[in-house]
Amino acid sequence: MAEQADRNLLWRKAAIIGSIWAASEIVLGSFLHNIRLPFKGEILTAIGIAIITAGHRLWPERGLLWRAGLICAAMKSISPSANLTGPMVAIAMEGILADFGNRILGQNNIGRIFGGGLAMTWAITHKLVNYFIAYGTDFTLAIDKTLQWFTKRFHFSGATGGILSNVWSLLGFAMLVYFLLGAAASLMGIISSKSGVLENRAVGNKEKTDIEKKDRNNAEGSGTIKTSRAEKTAVKDDLISRYSRQFSYNPKPGEKKFSLILLFLQIAGILFVFSAGNKAPLVPFIALTVAYTCFCVFWYRRARRLIMRWGVWLSVIIASAVMGLVLGRMSAGIYLASRAVLMTFAFSAIGTELTNPIVRRTMERLFGPVFFDTLEYSFSALPGIIAAFPPAREIIHSPLVSLNTVISGAPYWLEASGPAVVLITGRQGSGKTTLVQNLISGLKKAGQRAGGFYAEGLWKEGHREGFTLVRADNGEKAPLSGRAENGHDCVEKYGPFFFYKEGFELGHRALSAEALKGIRFVFIDEAGPLELAGKGWADDISGLSATAGKVLVLCVRESSVVDIKRKWHFEKAVEISAGTDTEKALKILIDT
Repeated sequence: MAEQADRNLLWRKAAIIGSIWAASEIVLGSFLHNIRLPFKGEILTAIGIAIITAGHRLWPERGLLWRAGLICAAMKSISPSANLTGPMVAIAMEGILADFGNRILGQNNIGRIFGGGLAMTWAITHKLVNYFIAYGTDFTLAIDKTLQWFTKRFHFSGATGGILSNVWSLLGFAMLVYFLLGAAASLMGIISSKSGVLENRAVGNKEKTDIEKKDRNNAEGSGTIKTSRAEKTAVKDDLISRYSRQFSYNPKPGEKKFSLILLFLQIAGILFVFSAGNKAPLVPFIALTVAYTCFCVFWYRRARRLIMRWGVWLSVIIASAVMGLVLGRMSAGIYLASRAVLMTFAFSAIGTELTNPIVRRTMERLFGPVFFDTLEYSFSALPGIIAAFPPAREIIHSPLVSLNTVISGAPYWLEASGPAVVLITGRQGSGKTTLVQNLISGLKKAGQRAGGFYAEGLWKEGHREGFTLVRADNGEKAPLSGRAENGHDCVEKYGPFFFYKEGFELGHRALSAEALKGIRFVFIDEAGPLELAGKGWADDISGLSATAGKVLVLCVRESSVVDIKRKWHFEKAVEISAGTDTEKALKILIDT
């Protein structure tokens, strides 16, 4: 379907913006951490807002920003940090709020500025939510009492006194300040993109040409460049490996397996703690906290790393003691500390359980397989995007120019995000299937694996009677079509041919993610009027159109080439005529 192809293209664009956002977290996050700059989180949030704003000016499409936030949040999952749930939720919510601002005020600069302001307010909302989750309603009561003490002790009055009069007025003032900061960050993204990024819409692939020239120059240079390329490939493989472990986890011997029961029990436990508030008896609550902490440390590897983070627990103890003093009850401080420990381990454990492959399959049903396909591409592209980033000091010195430079490369990364497409064209009976069979055979001789299928013609007295579908990887066959039903379960009739369920089922299996794992060359024989009508192999082509690292080979009749290109955005597809010499066609295919 054309809508599915457009949605896949939108996900690919979101993957580029989300990867650039993730790269900024990696490049600038480590730099800011090393120089111990205060408000590091707020600074990274502002930079992220500027990036997605500039990206939205390049591709002003509805739904781009929340998808970019979701991609960036998922990429955060491979961080070695023991606490991932909070940062992942924060990044996803920033993307959602930025997108919400655009939906309210339109896909324009006013909407972008409003959305940027909303996204920035999540930085403070997230902190408040964390404190509320950890300490409950006593947290707001302790802040309110502290504000009252400050107001009386220092005799605040006027506007300042009004801001400090209660916790809600202080929160409103903080929200306003953060909103203005987010709006300013969004304005920076707009200003940075006004010159260079919009030109990219007309220039097209200039960035790709420049990058290719740079790569050629580097190839002719020193061995250091070649080493860095090897290192970049190693980084990419490591990222994809860590991604695969995170989302397609297979426990090793001795490791604990996932449990949906544990996931639901722990979610129910959190809901119980919320509903109980601070009414739970102190001693049983402390005993529950100790028992649950021991269970998490025994069962979850991430919890074992978490318990060693003494800085986290020291801050919990100090915060709980201070709030206990403010509230005038040390028992309240002990209760708050126990609650903070329990909730911290609970969210760490739930974060681990959410990587269950069953949860992944549920997410695939919600978002479609395209989400994980684009996510895999994002991890693959991340090292190259990081390499294209200016040095951190240069970014700090010239942020607008640096942002323009990074976003200007997005069209190149978009082109690289989809599969390479080859169309084998010709009239009916011109030899398209014969060329496909020869190409599959040639690939196997060259040590390459081929997937997908081709359709063998069935002839009777010089007339084509139907087709048999043959898998390219294992040779499995099934009847695909014929001039009569012949006892088959028919799912479609086109022209004189009945199309059989057995053939379609085998074809769909041959094009599944499991069947194509590790396979670069994917054949579909053929794509034509049925697919243009959203039937046949249309959904499979739409899914593959968002898959990076593949070479998608379609047999297409000459009369359908233009429409196939338009429907799936295959404008840059390489065309090979059915009459092309096999060796020449094979070289074109391998070099694609």
